[in-house]
Amino acid sequence: MSELVDGLERACREHALSAMPADPTGALAAMSLRDLLQTYGSWKARLIPARPRTVHISSEFAASPEMAQHRPELDAIVAKIEAGDELRPHLSQRVRFAQDPAAKPGAPLQRRKDRDLLIADWGIHHLHLSSEEEANGSGFVKRGGPLLFAIFRPEDAYLIGVF
Repeated sequence: MSELVDGLERACREHALSAMPADPTGALAAMSLRDLLQTYGSWKARLIPARPRTVHISSEFAASPEMAQHRPELDAIVAKIEAGDELRPHLSQRVRFAQDPAAKPGAPLQRRKDRDLLIADWGIHHLHLSSEEEANGSGFVKRGGPLLFAIFRPEDAYLIGVF
């Protein structure tokens, strides 16, 4: 039985480490399996799998001044969501970090590069509205300005508002 458990733990560790962004510090590999799986789950939750979804927009949001003001950007993101396109360019650049090596024990979670408390607590993602790519070649869109807040489920996306 011990051999089975050891093999399962090894397979879980290998999967998590191979799926997450590279960690040149070795901190991820040194974690206990429990901590590694918590880190993996936190990182994975910040991503939005590319797949077609039905977009739902409340009548209040649809009639809001923010919807009218950002209509071209919102239409572009809605088209990407409905087509199942990759949304990573619109996500926080912090998805590049599975683990924050600079985080001190007991440090406030909201300051950590590897945590997004809005996703952790409420399952709400924020997307940057820009369609213009950053000049640094990161693959992300330009930062700044209002953000679209949304909840993503396997078949649906619920757009909450622009804030």
